[in-house]
Amino acid sequence: MISRREFFTRKKQIPSIRPPWAVLKGFEEKCTQCGECILSCPKEVLKKDSNNYPMIDFNLGGCDFCRKCLDSCEHGALVQSSKAWHHNLEIKDSCLAKQGISCRSCVDYCEEDAFIIRLKLKGRINILIDHDSCTRCGECIAICPQKAIQNVLEIT
Repeated sequence: MISRREFFTRKKQIPSIRPPWAVLKGFEEKCTQCGECILSCPKEVLKKDSNNYPMIDFNLGGCDFCRKCLDSCEHGALVQSSKAWHHNLEIKDSCLAKQGISCRSCVDYCEEDAFIIRLKLKGRINILIDHDSCTRCGECIAICPQKAIQNVLEIT
């Protein structure tokens, strides 16, 4: 089923990525929309979504897992766990390197060395993400000139 907004705008709504350590089930019931997590973020990458719940905008930058948003949440919407996020990253075909254009911004910027480069014919390369090494910080999303890296929600 599509939302009313999607029907009239013909634009698919992308689900918001909640702040790190957001509870998977019941986030919207636990979050009071107080905005403390947004105010506490030193990198200013948290903002309100269209429903006034906090979300991270990876286009503004990545998360350094400073835990200030987690420490500011007194309502149980953000809870320390082994996984900060329940999403993976995916590289779309619009990636310049996949099109044979020299670009490795994501590879150069990744502190975790989570990218795998596979050489192909005619100067093209295939860039893959090593999901075991990737912290999902989002820095690669912010740095990509083509916005070719996107979040894919993980079902857990």
